[in-house]
Amino acid sequence: DLPSVVRRAGKEGYVKINFVINQSGRASDIWVLDHTDDFFVKEMQLFAEKWEFEPAKLNGVVQESTREHALVYEVDTGWFYATASQHFDTAFRQFMSAVKEKNKQKALTSIEKMQKHKKNLLEETYYRQAQYYYAAEWDDNESQYYWLSKALFSSNSGGRHLKPDTVKAFLLQKLALELGFKTYASARETIKELQDVNLEKKQRNRLNAILREIKRMENSQETLSSKVEIEATGSVYFRPLKRHISIAYGSGNVSLVEAHCLKGHDKFDVRSSSTFRLSEAYGKCLLRISGEPGTRLDLIQNL
Repeated sequence: DLPSVVRRAGKEGYVKINFVINQSGRASDIWVLDHTDDFFVKEMQLFAEKWEFEPAKLNGVVQESTREHALVYEVDTGWFYATASQHFDTAFRQFMSAVKEKNKQKALTSIEKMQKHKKNLLEETYYRQAQYYYAAEWDDNESQYYWLSKALFSSNSGGRHLKPDTVKAFLLQKLALELGFKTYASARETIKELQDVNLEKKQRNRLNAILREIKRMENSQETLSSKVEIEATGSVYFRPLKRHISIAYGSGNVSLVEAHCLKGHDKFDVRSSSTFRLSEAYGKCLLRISGEPGTRLDLIQNL
């Protein structure tokens, strides 16, 4: 529930998290994967203290598990959901005009105006869309991927504010970047999302071929290497395809690697060893790699 002062202001947001459910059914070790505003992170943290889950069981034995979830704070007036304000809409139109004119400074100015005026999820989504268009025109692939992932946010019910054709185009571009980055586990997740999109038969056949190739790589002796950079927050998230992981530094340093897996979790102090193995019993995993911001590394995966 939104506090009344936020509701009256029409302020909306969301927090996407990955967390551990311990043997007592309580949430712990919460990772914030994405959020719109620090206010909503604080709200989530207060809310999480009250959560109670039925603990997971394996062969009748209670065990810890992990879950990924999005908490969406959205205003429903009873008549309609929030729409874009005139100030925001004007700034977005100015931005699109700037991109068409190849006017970088005008585009940046328009993005600043959008950031100033955005307060609901519709505006947040189009702000992120604009950031992606800017990155596609004037920035690198890493920046494109960052903003694509944010613009494609969806609640657990699958709801998105982007138009269907835009969702389709963005998911296909996200997949292309993931294949280029060799982040194949993430590519597989994107392909799953594309199953719900209206694709041509030729496109579906291509996706099925990519899935088969990812499955082959997952079970082969082939070594996979992906370049990773720790963000300004001091960490970066990565979905591995294989279980045996090695870290080769390009610059900087890594202090800790944590794994949140479907059926367990673990921590690895990589200051003593740059190689570790994820338990087969844990299932699919998400890694959080922590260390010095800007650290560049190669994450090498083997069976």
